[in-house]
Amino acid sequence: IGDVCGKGVAAARHTVRLRYELRILLEEGHPPGRTLTRFNRQVIREIAEDEYVTLLLLVLDPATGAVSWSSAGHPPPVLACPGPRALAFAGSLPLGLFPDAGYQTARFTMQPGRCLVLYTDGVVEARNLDGQELGTEGLEAAIPPMSASAAAIAEVILKQVLSHTGDHLDDDAAVLVLRRE
Repeated sequence: IGDVCGKGVAAARHTVRLRYELRILLEEGHPPGRTLTRFNRQVIREIAEDEYVTLLLLVLDPATGAVSWSSAGHPPPVLACPGPRALAFAGSLPLGLFPDAGYQTARFTMQPGRCLVLYTDGVVEARNLDGQELGTEGLEAAIPPMSASAAAIAEVILKQVLSHTGDHLDDDAAVLVLRRE
């Protein structure tokens, strides 16, 4: 899941082209951190100096539950195990800003029945009329019990974001839920 700086046609054009280039790199089978390091160089060639991309790249093996992931300036995923918690990550730079940026890969095993919630910053930075952000705590509180399907979890979270903001979003808000059966 990612977010391209900007709005409108230019951002959409970058998104389409970069998504295609990332898929080509993913076919090489490198860990997410190494893939993002290589992808960063391509992003720098593709976009203007004052633009950037945040991206969370996560690979899940559904058979074993092995997860490897890396972030390029993107919020960390939330693991919904009995109680939701954001996964710790040392931090990283968005893509397209620094040609020598390197990205690390984190790993863990996701147990059957668990979910991962990936989201854009528009979710946690959504502000209510008093200017308060939903925040990671608000996101975690919005995650329903694990008996819900991945689609239902995403729907509940997005409804909570809209409720928090009074149905007015200042930024894109996207949620992707992965569930291991």
